[in-house]
Parts: sequence; structure tokens; C-alpha cells
Amino acid sequence: MSERTGTNAILDRAISLGHRVREAEHRTAIYRLLVDLQTAMDERDLERYGAYYTEDGEWSAVSGRAIGPKNIAAFLKDYCKPWESPEQRTFHSIADVAIDLYGDYAVATGQWRHDHPAGKGPPVTVHFGRFEVIAQRTSDGWRVKRRASYSLLPYIEPRYQDVGALEAKTL
Repeated sequence: MSERTGTNAILDRAISLGHRVREAEHRTAIYRLLVDLQTAMDERDLERYGAYYTEDGEWSAVSGRAIGPKNIAAFLKDYCKPWESPEQRTFHSIADVAIDLYGDYAVATGQWRHDHPAGKGPPVTVHFGRFEVIAQRTSDGWRVKRRASYSLLPYIEPRYQDVGALEAKTL
């Protein structure tokens, strides 16, 4: 192997490693976005929650659908009232998150649940479901382009979540 060939091989490996590191950084940033969303919801900071969406970002769940950060925050205020007491609150949790990267877009899927503290006993899961997020890389970092949440326990037939799904899947 010539010195030039060896140098090219090292350069190729360095470039490949750089790509893998960037992909890992993007996945970490997207996962953090998902955690920040649930934290904002648990804290009932709906303005901050909405700010994690792109200007044309779409939120949908069993209760309805809203588009744009301000509309999302306003819509959620009807459903996500401040906690009356610590005993009444629930906590969001996500798991089994898979993130696939497609350039400036990514698709994240996973499951979520709402746990209720239930006094001094073990927490009780009151809702369980799945989510799909299309994230978009912006000048402000990764933001949610589309989020759809599906309730499995109790099961609620998807209604609002399917609006716009065909357009989202063509990204």
C-alpha cells in the first residue's frame, strides 16, 4: 500500500467517523427535544411547549388538532389546567424511542404514559399510548414539524391525528 493510499484510507475513516458523530449529536438533540416537550407539559408551561414547534408545526391527539406555536399553546390551555394540588398531577414519561434521520428532517416514534402518584403507594398509569414526531432542523435547532399522539389504554379511535398524515409521510 502506498503512502497516498494509506492517507486516503485514514481520511475516509475520519470523514465516516465525523458523519456518525454528527448523526449521534442530532439524535441526542431530538431526544432532548422530546424530553423538553414532556417537561413543559408537566410544568404546564404551554407557551414554552408551543415554542418547540415550527411556525407551521402541527400538534394532534385525541382531543383535537392545532397548527403553529401560539395556536398549540392556546388550544392546550383548555385541556391542561394548572394542577390544583400535587396529588392531582400526572407525570409524562416516554420510552422505546426510535429516531431515523433524513437530512434536515427526522422521524421519531415511541410510547408515552401518564403516571399518577396515587398517594403513598406505587404510581398508577392512567394513560398509555404511542407517538410519532416529525422533527425539522431549523436555525434555532431541532423543532417539531408534526406530532401525533395515539391513546392505546384506554383505546381511543384516532381522529384528529390522521389529518395531514399523508402529507407528512411524503417528507
